[in-house]
Amino acid sequence: DASSILEIWEKDYEKADFYLWAIVPGDLGEPIGTISVVEMNENAQWVEIGYCIGRNWWHRGYVSEALKALIAFFFEEVGVGRIQARHDPRNIHSGAVMRKCGMTCEGILRRADRNNQGICDAAIYSILREEYDRKHHLLCELTDEKLLGTDAVSTNWPRLAARAIVRNRAGRIGLTYI
Repeated sequence: DASSILEIWEKDYEKADFYLWAIVPGDLGEPIGTISVVEMNENAQWVEIGYCIGRNWWHRGYVSEALKALIAFFFEEVGVGRIQARHDPRNIHSGAVMRKCGMTCEGILRRADRNNQGICDAAIYSILREEYDRKHHLLCELTDEKLLGTDAVSTNWPRLAARAIVRNRAGRIGLTYI
């Protein structure tokens, strides 16, 4: 039941490598899904992110916002060199989320995963630290250029508070460490 799962998660938070957030739209104030690290390799400095969201919340941009926030967190705060994610290729919308967040499809692993429909292929996406830095640097330059000479100039991009409540720039969603 839900309370036993929450107890397990609470104990897991004592581990330094346990990352799990609830996706909480600001207007609802309650979780609609989760996003977490499903695998981590400290030697190779990469994490794999997984997410799940209720069907009523599909196609509203919540997962894209959450994934973008975690990409920034893991590159800027944790210092990983690679972030990856995977999805069933039949779920084209999940692949679209990954591409929207700057990830590149590396290929398909055949019969390499399992979901609620059984054993399936897995499309692997990733973004490297260098790619993120290039895109982030260009975005900062463009923003500074457009706002030059106004009171609104800022290169203080939002940072995630590790193991705390996280909000994106627009404040539309929060990621609450469960």
